[in-house]
Formats: sequence, structure tokens, C-alpha cells
Amino acid sequence: PLADSRPYGLLIDVNDKIWTGLSRGCGVSRFDPSTEEWTQFFSPSQVPGEAPCAVRRLGVDSTGSTVWYGVYNGGKLGKIDVATGEIVEYDIPMFSAQPYDSWVDPDDKVWVTDGGQGGAIMMFDPDTEEFTYYPTPQFSDFPKIRIGGDGTIWYPARSARRAAVGALYPDKYEMKSL
Repeated sequence: PLADSRPYGLLIDVNDKIWTGLSRGCGVSRFDPSTEEWTQFFSPSQVPGEAPCAVRRLGVDSTGSTVWYGVYNGGKLGKIDVATGEIVEYDIPMFSAQPYDSWVDPDDKVWVTDGGQGGAIMMFDPDTEEFTYYPTPQFSDFPKIRIGGDGTIWYPARSARRAAVGALYPDKYEMKSL
């Protein structure tokens, strides 16, 4: 319903609601297929009319109660309480952070790819509200990540000099392959 909002990425939650980031409009939209109604959630950190704001790919926790997003050009990680619509945003403590994808692991830790660092993956722990930073071996951006059943974080080094698929083992003692 928002003109020129440019939906980006798609997520279906446990209640079959459709969520999409707004690459223009600085927010997230939710569509309820049963009522055919839209609900809008806007980043509270962005002032209308100031710098453009993009939200890209979303993640949802294991219970479906929290949707996670990154403010791509705002250096923030945000969460939406699905039941109340309350939004909380966290500053990413890295210079020029551009969070692209938010993916939640089985322990409800949020993994975020970042384009502004020249190639980084971050983990946010909602319990401690702390970020852990994992630099990658090549300068690149990572538009998407997936978490394997063994906890491996898989990512494409899309714009790297040597394009590749990478694997991050958060616990190096659990590495089973290279």
C-alpha cells in the first residue's frame, strides 16, 4: 500500500503472515492473507525527509514472536514484537555498518551480514544485547546467509575478487570440514 516502497526480501512467519523489508520507506510491512490487510512498522531512528533508509532481508525467531531487520544505511539492528508491534533498535558498534541479512539460529541468536565493513558477519545475542564480529578472509559483500544443521554459517562472497562460498564455524573446535 505504500507507493514506491520497493519491497525487498520475503519471510513467512509461523502464523502464515507475510513480511517484507522496505528498501525505500525505512520499515517493514506485514500482510495477513486471511484478512488481506497490511500493517506497517517504521524504524523509529529515521527522521522522514532525511537520509534515505533501506531495510533488506528479515529474520524471525524460533517462536515467531520477534521479527529482526537491519537498517542498511543506518547501522542498526531492529526487532519487532509481533504481538504488540513494539520496535527496539540496537546500534551496531562498527564504523560504517550496513546490515543486509538477518538470520536467526536455533538458539535465537541473530546472525547479520554486513556490506559496509567490506566483508563481515556479526552475531547478536538478544539475551546479553552484545555483538560478536567475525571478519571474513576476502573483501566482499554477503547478500544472504544460511545456517546448517550443524551450526555452520554459509555465505556467498558475491563481489569478492575470487567469488566463493564460505563457511564460518563459530566454534573453531567443532570444525568438521574446510
